[in-house]
Amino acid sequence: MLQLQQTRRYSVLAAAPPPIAAPPPNTWSPEQRAADLVAATASRATSAASVATAPVVLLTQGDASFVEHADGRKEWVQRAEDDWRATLRGYLNKAAMDDDDASEDPTTIVKQALKDWREGHAVVLRRLLSPKAVAEVHACARDCLDGGWGTIRRRSVGLPDGSVFPQQTHARLSKHFRERCPRAWAALWRGIAGVDWGTWPRFSGDAAVRGAFKQADYLLYQGGDSVGWHDHYGESLLFCVVLLSGDFEGGDFSYKPLDGGGAVDVELAAGDVVVCPSEMEHRVGAVSRGTRASLNVDFWDVDAAADRRSAFDRY
Repeated sequence: MLQLQQTRRYSVLAAAPPPIAAPPPNTWSPEQRAADLVAATASRATSAASVATAPVVLLTQGDASFVEHADGRKEWVQRAEDDWRATLRGYLNKAAMDDDDASEDPTTIVKQALKDWREGHAVVLRRLLSPKAVAEVHACARDCLDGGWGTIRRRSVGLPDGSVFPQQTHARLSKHFRERCPRAWAALWRGIAGVDWGTWPRFSGDAAVRGAFKQADYLLYQGGDSVGWHDHYGESLLFCVVLLSGDFEGGDFSYKPLDGGGAVDVELAAGDVVVCPSEMEHRVGAVSRGTRASLNVDFWDVDAAADRRSAFDRY
C-alpha cells in the first residue's frame, strides 16, 4: 500500500507504515516457531531465485516498468514493493567490494575544495570516501535489507515537472550507519565540519557536527529514475550527497545557487561528496543507462528527544 505525502517542494510516495508487529517469538509455541522457521527458509529460497532471474529494468513510469528478460524478451510489467526490494538486492549482490583504503586526509580535501568555492554555491569534496569506505556503505545497505532493520520503500522526491514523475528506491540506514560504516562516517563528519566552518556556518565545530547526525539514506536510480527540484529546508541545516557508483549515464546532480543564479550541473565520481545548505534546491536527472547509487546524509541541530518522527520515518 502506498501513501502520498507532499509539501511545497517535497513529496514522498512511500510504503504505508507496517502493521503492529506480532508477539515476540519467545511467546509462541514450539510448533509455531518450527512453522515460522520453515516459512522463513522458503522465503529466502524464493528471494534468491527471484534475484537470479530478475529482469533488467530499462524504463520506469509510475508503478510500471519496461523490462528485458534473460531470454531477450521485453515487456511492460507492474511492479510491487517486493519487486523493488528484489531490484535493490540484485544490485547490492553485484556492488563492488573494494579493499583499497587509500585516500587523502579530509582536511586537505576540504582545503582544496574551499579554494574553488564561490559564495552561495555547493562545495564539492573530491574522493573524500575511499573505495573501501564506499564498499562499507554498500555492505550496510545489504545488511539493512537482509536484517530487516531499516525502512525500505519506493518513493517520489521533488515535484514533477508535468511530464515526468520522479522516483527512487530508498533504504534508510540511520539506525546502524555510523557503527557499520566507520570509515565513511569519519570521512564525512570531518569533511562536513571543515566545509561548515569555512562557509556558512551552521554548527560550532567538529563535536557539534558529529552530534548533529540526523539520517543516512541509500538511494538507487535506474530505468529513468530521477529526483525533482526540492530542498531540505526545515528538515536539516546541512546535507551531503555521496556518489557510490560510476557505471551509469544520466543521473547528473544539479543545484541552484543561493544568489539566484542559473542551475549548476556537478560531474561526480564514486567517492565524491557534494555539501549543501539545506535551503539549496537540487535535483538528480533521469538515469538513462545502468544504475546510480548514492548516499544522502542530513545534519540537524534538533535534540533526539525532540525528534517527533515515527520509528518508521526515523529508521
